[in-house]
Amino acid sequence: MLNAKLPHHGPPVKIFTLEELSTAAANFSADALIGRGGFGAVYIGKLSDGTPIAVKRLSGLSMQGEAEFRTEVGMIAHQLYSPHLVRLLGYSSQGDERILCYELMTRGSLLDYLKGQSEHLS
Repeated sequence: MLNAKLPHHGPPVKIFTLEELSTAAANFSADALIGRGGFGAVYIGKLSDGTPIAVKRLSGLSMQGEAEFRTEVGMIAHQLYSPHLVRLLGYSSQGDERILCYELMTRGSLLDYLKGQSEHLS
């Protein structure tokens, strides 16, 4: 489990259950898939309070693994808070699952914007 005593410099992050994030991301269905990266697949979703989110689910084949998951949560959640960065809302670390929950960039990614391909997500 992650160390809950890390210094905190931004809004609190939540520890989600796997069920909460799975439900929010339509059970990680292909219809909710919005991208893939080195960490794994990224899904669009909505929390129970209606907050739109992006859910990054660690791939079992990911080269990043447990150490990188811990680093990402520790750095983004507790040290790199900035109003100019996408905010980490929380994470789930149940069993073998490693999932990150971010605020949704409703106009696409930075790469989309730079390529002129940005579009509004709903």
